[in-house]
Amino acid sequence: MIKQLFFSVLVMTMIFVVAFEIRSQIKADKNLFFEILQIKAIDNHSHVEQVVGEGEKDDEGDAIACGGLEFVAPPPMRLRVDNPIYTGAWRDLFDFRAADMSAENVRTFLAVKQKAMREKGDAYPSWILDKLNIEVMLANRISMGRGLNAPHFRWVSYGDPLLLPFTTKTVRQTNSDLQFFYAQEEKLFKQYLAELKFGKLPATFDAYLKTVVTP
Repeated sequence: MIKQLFFSVLVMTMIFVVAFEIRSQIKADKNLFFEILQIKAIDNHSHVEQVVGEGEKDDEGDAIACGGLEFVAPPPMRLRVDNPIYTGAWRDLFDFRAADMSAENVRTFLAVKQKAMREKGDAYPSWILDKLNIEVMLANRISMGRGLNAPHFRWVSYGDPLLLPFTTKTVRQTNSDLQFFYAQEEKLFKQYLAELKFGKLPATFDAYLKTVVTP
């Protein structure tokens, strides 16, 4: 009985606190609220795509493309392509107004978006960030590319391949996803070695740290 009473009091207290928080937000100072809206955001993790020309594609937006995994969980509602919230994004970003996401509206919108991309060219990524009031986007990519320029975009490179100087043969046999994962990491690791003009790994771990990891 005492435990039930304690739990009931705890729940009621939490409800009161949440209700108070909501009421406080509703009564927030309007001038302060609009001042806060002027603060530019920092996007601390992204796999933003570079600008590509006709027939080109960007393969360096992520070190491990999830498409090669055996099981990929479905995206949450917020990220689903049929989420109706995107019609608001169409309006705010491209001034394209549509009541729903019918196939015809999607086709029309894509034409509007592609036209904007062609017109903006290499300035398109920065133009989008300005629209979203984002001052800096940290780009977690293999390398930077067209349109991803400072100060809007800052590079976050992949350090995990450098943690794998030894064989991963045993762990790769655990399942197909790890087989794919380590194959991708090895591919990037070999790219790093090639950029440093190494045909093979140094003979000792100390040499590896000095001649590969540090550079």
